[in-house]
Amino acid sequence: MDTAVTPTVIEADTRSVVGLAHRPDGTTLYAARFERGPRSWTTRGWLPGLDYDTPGANGIALSGDSSKLAVAATDRTAQVLDAGTGTLIAAIPHPEAVTAVGLDRSGHRIVTTCLDGRVRLITLDGEELYAFMPTEGPLAVVAVSTDRRRFAVGGLGGDVAVFDLDSGDRRALLST
Repeated sequence: MDTAVTPTVIEADTRSVVGLAHRPDGTTLYAARFERGPRSWTTRGWLPGLDYDTPGANGIALSGDSSKLAVAATDRTAQVLDAGTGTLIAAIPHPEAVTAVGLDRSGHRIVTTCLDGRVRLITLDGEELYAFMPTEGPLAVVAVSTDRRRFAVGGLGGDVAVFDLDSGDRRALLST
């Protein structure tokens, strides 16, 4: 008896995918596309509510409760969207293109990295809680821990730095 599982094939487009975020329950996958911004799929196919033209994306992150989606945009904004509908909740301006993004536990604060070399913690109202240069070289990625208490940033300089999300205090510096 053949017990092989046939995978579901979900059609995508030819845009460059630069980031992925997956709901913990496995029902939805979100993709950041460099040329057009975010798009989402369910296990049954494409979600028409979240496919819109933006100047492009460098990264994507999902809030802990899967209600919000953050997009690191090339237009010098960090965008926060309703993960179900794609409705824009906030567009937070930055001095340069945003290279990576993460959300805290509540989904009300966003961690960003930017081409200016700074990491920022910003509320959805646009209040910058802190900004600093954590490592040498341009920053390319940010990851928020599953308990949403720490975050890590890394970039082209080869170091990965781990910080406390609330205070911004460095907890570790890892060399690759």
